[in-house]
Order: sequence, then C-alpha cells, then structure tokens
Amino acid sequence: MAVTVALTFLSLLLLVAAYRQLMRPWFVAGFFVVGLALMAVNAGRLDLQPLTWAKVITLAVTMALFLSLPRSGPGFRHVLRHGMVGILFLNILEAIVADALGGRWVNAAVGGSLLATLESPSRVGTRDLAGRPAVTYDLPWRWIAAYTAWNFTVVCANYPLHYLDHAAVLAAPIVAAVLARDRRLYLEARGFTLSLYAVVIVVAIEVLHWPWIPSAPDPAGFYPFLSAVAAALGLWNLVQRFRPARPEARAE
Repeated sequence: MAVTVALTFLSLLLLVAAYRQLMRPWFVAGFFVVGLALMAVNAGRLDLQPLTWAKVITLAVTMALFLSLPRSGPGFRHVLRHGMVGILFLNILEAIVADALGGRWVNAAVGGSLLATLESPSRVGTRDLAGRPAVTYDLPWRWIAAYTAWNFTVVCANYPLHYLDHAAVLAAPIVAAVLARDRRLYLEARGFTLSLYAVVIVVAIEVLHWPWIPSAPDPAGFYPFLSAVAAALGLWNLVQRFRPARPEARAE
C-alpha cells in the first residue's frame, strides 16, 4: 500500500509538471498521433470496450479544441467554445448513465446537478500562460470540488483497480490551477492530464504489457462514504448556484 501511495504521489507531480511544460501543439499532436497509431495497429488484440475507444478519441478531439481556440478567429472561436462545453456535458452525461445502469442513483443525481450548474460557453476565454496561449473556463471552486468528489466516486465504482492513480489524475489539474493562481485554468489542465493518462495507460498495459501502479485495496468498503461526500458537495454547489443574489449594500 505504501508503494502504491508513493507512486501515486509521484504520478501527481509528473502530471502537474507535464501540464505546465508540454501543453504545446507539437507535443499534443505527436503524442496523440503516436498513441492512437499504436492502438489502431494493435486493435485486433486489444481487450478494449467500444466506450474506451470513444473516450480516447473524444479526448483527442478535446485537446484539438484546446489548442485551436486561442489561435482561431472570433467567429470560429464561438463555435469552439460551445463544442468544448458540449464535450464536457456529454462526458458527465455518459458517467451518469453508467451510474444509473448500475443502480447508483445518488451519484447519478450528483452528476445531474453538475450538468445543471455548468457555466455557459460565454465563460470560456483565453490568457497567456508562461509564453503560450491557454484556454480558461470560469468554473467556481464549489463546482470543481463537487465534480472531483463525484468523478472519484464514479471511478471507484467502475475502475476499482485504478482508483488511486485516478486520484492523482483528478488532483493534478487542481494543483496546476492553484500553482498558476487561476482556477479558470482547471478545465484545460484537467483535459490534458486525463488525456495523457488515458492514452499512456492503454498503450502501457494493453500494447506494451508493462506493469502498472500496484492496485490498492478494493474501494467498495468506503464507497458509501465517498458517495455521501459527493452528494454533500453536489448539494452545496447546487444551492449556491441558484441562491438568490444578495442585494448590494446601500452606500451611506
């Protein structure tokens, strides 16, 4: 268990460092071309569900959007903003369906609350980050906290052998946003670290047959606690999102 936790922490540091240094067109394009090519060449012997293929391809499209949006004209940028938020919406919806089919109705409801409180595409923008154009999305910390707890609960239910390395993948974009002092960078960092992880784990395990981070104890025993935390954060986010705005104090 100690080895697993140490490797998970190391993975977190590497993911954060990778986001801050490698979110570049040449790296992202090369990474996905090579990764998807290896998967396609070995498709006949890969034990992957159609949903896994769809997930990896969706992530590749997401990364293309992240790279294209800051470099596009105003008219096309409007389309890309809607496409980016639309993919996030569909990814959450996909997990809601999986939870509903598995009878995990509480977590499915939390996912629904996240969809209901998504910020509009107009909150997507750009900024300069370490000499490169970066995509921003003005999501409040309460939404990010609820999403993280909910997503970790989804992972524990559907991918119990890899929930600790997913903990690093979920924590990395939060750490990256905090280090950059801009929570609006969370979604770009989330997209990059998840894409990096998804392709690497498929290629490493299924194609190259490398050993992966040792599995941790089955999370089934503490799943109810995780689900309760996700529900509490989801409710807090929902209430705060639709809470009537306080009237501004009158000037004396």
